[in-house]
Amino acid sequence: MEHSMRFKVLFLASWYPSRIHPLAGIFIKKHAEAVSLYSDVAVLYVTADKSLKDKTYDIEYSVENGIPTVRVYYKHFSKIKGLSKVINFYRYLKANYLGLNVIKKNFGKPDISHVNVVLPAGIIGLMLKLFKGIPYLVTEHLDRNLRIVKDIEQLTIHKKLLIFLEKLIIKNSNSFTVCSNSMKEAMINLGYNKEIYIVPNVIETNLPEKFKSNFYRKDKKKIVHISLLWDKMKNVSGIINALKDVYKHRQDFEFHIIGKGKDENYLIDLVKKFNLDKICLFHGFVSEEDKIKILSDADFYILNSFFEGFSVATAEALACGVPVIATKCGGPEDFVTKECGILIEPGNHEQLVQAILYMLDNSHKYDRDKISQYAKSKFSYEVVGKQFYDIYKSILTIWPVGLCGHKIFIHPDWKVIDIGSGHNPNPRANVLLEKELEESVHRSGEKAKVPLEKTLVIGDATDMKFFKDKEFDFAIASHVAEHIENIDAFIKELQRVAKRGYIETPGPLSEFFLNEPYHLWIVYRKGNALIFKKKKKFKSFSELFYGVFYLNENRYGHKTLKSNSLILKLIKKFLNRIWKYIPYTYTKYEWDGEIKYIIKE
Repeated sequence: MEHSMRFKVLFLASWYPSRIHPLAGIFIKKHAEAVSLYSDVAVLYVTADKSLKDKTYDIEYSVENGIPTVRVYYKHFSKIKGLSKVINFYRYLKANYLGLNVIKKNFGKPDISHVNVVLPAGIIGLMLKLFKGIPYLVTEHLDRNLRIVKDIEQLTIHKKLLIFLEKLIIKNSNSFTVCSNSMKEAMINLGYNKEIYIVPNVIETNLPEKFKSNFYRKDKKKIVHISLLWDKMKNVSGIINALKDVYKHRQDFEFHIIGKGKDENYLIDLVKKFNLDKICLFHGFVSEEDKIKILSDADFYILNSFFEGFSVATAEALACGVPVIATKCGGPEDFVTKECGILIEPGNHEQLVQAILYMLDNSHKYDRDKISQYAKSKFSYEVVGKQFYDIYKSILTIWPVGLCGHKIFIHPDWKVIDIGSGHNPNPRANVLLEKELEESVHRSGEKAKVPLEKTLVIGDATDMKFFKDKEFDFAIASHVAEHIENIDAFIKELQRVAKRGYIETPGPLSEFFLNEPYHLWIVYRKGNALIFKKKKKFKSFSELFYGVFYLNENRYGHKTLKSNSLILKLIKKFLNRIWKYIPYTYTKYEWDGEIKYIIKE
């Protein structure tokens, strides 16, 4: 049985909507919103801002559609030509550091980071994995490699260096996704040696329009195209040329062009040259609402590109129930079928003319409701979010447990209980068992924490009658056994409610140097058995050592040192950092089916 849990996912975005480019990376924002249906998501976006004058860094924090979002702008440096790239790279790294501190404060430590567009955000994903042990997934949206493979863009030395760095980042990632088969094939063609998964872009599919199965217009048919009007890629001039030939035989249509771009004036002049001013209408940029209205009222949509990594606009047309004509340019082959449109060869004038003529007479025969439902089944927030969630699940199988961060395999579908979860519950646990929620001496005065997504059960670990036999696939009992008087009852209950698990306690060395008065047992391993030896002494070896180890902390039963001394702070940091690597500071015990133990009074 599956026991889904909400992971903590940090989106590291190379592109994202911001005050500089409000629409850049909007599809990444939609991916984040899709993922947020199944996991907790935060976003970090860092970019240069040439308008910054009085400060080097500017941090913006907001919560957008329930997603904590941090944008960090850094001042672009251009004064010294030879040093500008080095200084800007340093500022990019520092801006990420500042942003990650905000994420940590407002979101906590992520279980996984999700890099969107390999560079530059992938550098941060790689660093988080190397220094913090956080796995990362890469989603590539940039279609540069597709352009290179199709000989539309040259593979320069600079691009070879970028590809080398991208390969390094992707090689060290835990998974890699693109939005279409054509993108996947381009990556393989350029030697990206990684298993590649395909996850499409998200399209708004919960639209207000109600579609009729038979959409027939007696007056002029409406044809729509949406793009940034870059003719080298989108070949809008090819559509205008085809319509010129169609117009010679019939005039029962209008062509609506949405978008602006560098070739807009050229295309306007071309329309005038062919005397198509009355039927070719340029709308420029329109609001999302107006775009949907125009699309929903179209008889059919045309995509005539030479290459596309996906084609969001074509998928949007399908979501509106509109049949399409699309070139076999990369992305559309994945989702344009005969039930929803026609595929033609890129740059084939005659095929485009014939497809337009066919659609003018037959577009009303397409079932618009079925087209809309088809798009929803492929591109909705729910569908795409679930695809990413399943990839996260396949990655997040090794989890840190205990205070020493011991790594252990926990199957994605296992139901996990954290017994005595206290003020630091394990992020992988589905259920928390805690006896005391308020401040407790056993936690040196800390209150228990209960994340909203966790199920809390208040009860005693020695009598878990509220749980069925083998209800849990895995049990975590970290730093709880040493507090329990009736060890025999605790072990028997643990074995009863869980199939397997992990027990961690302070080791003999920790009890010698950091002897806590509320610890009842010295716990150690002998072979494959846990030994519980009744404590007789309840004083640490050195109060001075204890005071430095817990410098400036409040600890029950001890008087710790209070000091601002830099030397003492460094000593504390060093001790805390190396403690888990010293033998016998922790006792770690993994079990499956049976816990072997001996109690020594």
